Amino acid sequence: MEVTPALQPFEQRLKALEARLGAWQVQVKVEIEAEFAKLHKSGRIHDIASQQEAARLALARAGDGPRRELNGTVDELCNLYLKSDPARRAGIRALLQQNENIFHDLWGYVRRAAEQVRSGGGELWCRFGLAVVSMEDLLGDLSDTIEGLLDLHQAAMQQGITPEPLFKEVAAVSSDERHPAREFSTRQFLEQFDPAEIHLPH
Repeated sequence: MEVTPALQPFEQRLKALEARLGAWQVQVKVEIEAEFAKLHKSGRIHDIASQQEAARLALARAGDGPRRELNGTVDELCNLYLKSDPARRAGIRALLQQNENIFHDLWGYVRRAAEQVRSGGGELWCRFGLAVVSMEDLLGDLSDTIEGLLDLHQAAMQQGITPEPLFKEVAAVSSDERHPAREFSTRQFLEQFDPAEIHLPH
């Protein structure tokens, strides 16, 4: 799909962030492997607390990488996506899918949105979290998507927000195309999402 003029600035930003995110992820992997090698050598490899501390040290050494800038770019894309017509929304979905590292990192953004809701961000952040699921279009790991939505739903309830209308609102702007790996579309999935049942529509 050809990138429209409105999305060209995002195309350039995402391409640069994709490369930086990939390099950062490699650095994180190297740091974690080094820390776990120390645990193995000291005989503490099976100690959960030691594993957690090792991971914390590794992430601290690797730093945040492009995370802050990437989050800001995704914020902007969520805002644009929710205001766009169907053609531009399809363009945004395609653009994200072209950037593999970013695309597979989106599940963490839904968790971030849930935390923003808990911090008083209100319905806006609930919509942004749902927009990410809509943009991902169920092409990522479905269990990660479900867990993120459960967290987002719970955060909304804790803040006195009724999430169901927001789920249906974002469902209405989501794709109704069924991908070969799914028996339902993103629109159906969000419309029928029920935390009490966690039941997948057919």
